[in-house]
Amino acid sequence: MKNIWFLQIVTLLILIAFGKTHESFDFHENELHTDNQMWALFERWERRYPESMSSQDTYKRFEAFKTNALYIHNHNNGNDTDQHKLELNQFSDLTTEEFNNIHNCGSTGDDAEPYRGNGTFMYENVRKVPPSVDWRKRGAVTPVKTQLRCASCWAFSAIAAVEGIKFIRSRKLITLSEQELVDCDKRSRGCSFGFVEFAFNYIKKNGVTSLAKYRYTGKVGKCKSKTAKPPAIYINGFQRVPPNNERALLKAVANRPVSVSIDSNGIDFRHYKKGVFRGKCGSRKRGHIVTIVGYGKTIGGTKYWLVKNSWGADWGEDGYIRMLRGLSGPGKCGIAVSPVYPVKRRKHTNVSSDEYEDHVVDI
Repeated sequence: MKNIWFLQIVTLLILIAFGKTHESFDFHENELHTDNQMWALFERWERRYPESMSSQDTYKRFEAFKTNALYIHNHNNGNDTDQHKLELNQFSDLTTEEFNNIHNCGSTGDDAEPYRGNGTFMYENVRKVPPSVDWRKRGAVTPVKTQLRCASCWAFSAIAAVEGIKFIRSRKLITLSEQELVDCDKRSRGCSFGFVEFAFNYIKKNGVTSLAKYRYTGKVGKCKSKTAKPPAIYINGFQRVPPNNERALLKAVANRPVSVSIDSNGIDFRHYKKGVFRGKCGSRKRGHIVTIVGYGKTIGGTKYWLVKNSWGADWGEDGYIRMLRGLSGPGKCGIAVSPVYPVKRRKHTNVSSDEYEDHVVDI
């Protein structure tokens, strides 16, 4: 009995630390046989997600919903037991084209020139890293946020990475303002598109304030950075991880959260529920930016990246996705093509030093 109570307490503490585990929207095969049954399922889904687009052109929304529901059912009931699982969620009344038009919001890499980064890759000479890292457990990750129907993933990824380095350097976790970047970073285009490199350059020059002083609205507004002073943090710039190199990316993530651009265009990604993601995706059309906050390996030995998204805690594994790790070249969905992280210097410390010498593995 004591063991049961202990497990319940541990579970409660985990939920408090990382947010309440969201309730999955489950459905069954007997709800898919006829249009009437599908319509009843659609109405049940609408009650769960009242902020969906289903009030606009209901028939079109229903047809998209049917396509998504049937795909999810067939995927989850396939023969591959090692597959990731999918679920109906807030995007399930959208076609792939509609989803991409709304949520393709940014990138990293050559298009962000002339911002090439500051100096050479600081972890080039690292030879050992921990077998797993979860920056949430180390206190460097704020709760999952949602970008709403604003294509501002670039701002959310940049802020998540800066929140991480702020904690690593000061041991203070502060939730920072994405809205300041949306309103004030004129190199990016607010709710249309942006680059994390531009965001990092803005924070280097102007700093960024806390979310408490500059709330998120999901719309582009007048820049209010002057009334939200002082900034919570300045950074010294950013560095790029060598491209198409998961070993180099592993070294970086072992030391801090890292921003990456990925291809999230497929039906699998937007309906991800749990497991290590192996779905179809490319590496060239990388229109979504997320933040790697760790890595690990399943009991079965499958390596993964732990990725923080900006689609709310109702998506995926409470707002996170585990993506397949250990691939060559660009990595899963292009995750290794152009990683980038903010730099915040720490006095009297070698920033390349490994803080985890008690438990490391060769790479």
